[in-house]
Amino acid sequence: MLSHLRHSYPVPVAVLGLLAAAACSDSVAPTPAITGMEFRVMTAEAEGFRNVMLVGDSGTAIVTVHNGDRGVSADRVGIAFTSSDSTVVALGPQVGGYCRLRALKPGSVYIAARVGTFRDSAQVEVLAEPLSVDQIIVTLAPISRDLDATFDAAGSLSTLTLPVGGSAALWMDVRRNGQIVDPVPFTITSSNPAVAQGTLQCRPVELDPRCDVFSHWGWVSAMGVGESTIVVTVRGVQATFTVTVGP
Repeated sequence: MLSHLRHSYPVPVAVLGLLAAAACSDSVAPTPAITGMEFRVMTAEAEGFRNVMLVGDSGTAIVTVHNGDRGVSADRVGIAFTSSDSTVVALGPQVGGYCRLRALKPGSVYIAARVGTFRDSAQVEVLAEPLSVDQIIVTLAPISRDLDATFDAAGSLSTLTLPVGGSAALWMDVRRNGQIVDPVPFTITSSNPAVAQGTLQCRPVELDPRCDVFSHWGWVSAMGVGESTIVVTVRGVQATFTVTVGP
């Protein structure tokens, strides 16, 4: 069984003023040629504007700085990150515009960033246990949508036909309370790996030794003639489809 955990790209929330002294900062003096900044946090899971971590997880706060339409190197400016409660989410180390987040105990905090007069923040919720999901719909990623496949009434993959050596990049719509959750840990299993294999991010090394093509939601690859059942599982919720491999 394969499992995977990635980080997300939630939209920050501009709530400041309650921030504590715990900080992760760059000591380089700010340059005056700054016209704006973008700030985001990357956590183990995101549900709309809700950024979620589990106790023990790591995440990243990221700042990019620009002067007009040109980027400014983070090494040339003073970037300060703060946590409203460092006992819930601690910060550091920091490298340029990247600062590590460490979830220590359940709670809710604001992670903020400051570059000169520019500030922004995002709320992060730390949980003791994973949240369940309601639904998974497995489809094909854009690069694989011309493959021979059928779908059920909900739009989830039902059957897929591949030649030996062929692969299909997957795409998943994971929902909780009507909100899309992305990313979230998942597994891909095959009833007959000699026929079809499910892999994360990269195709099997026999087919793509350098991982030239990356798939966020994994791959199904045809290894030999026959039929196999693929099961995708997210927090106990499953989606199943059949892969038929021809010569």
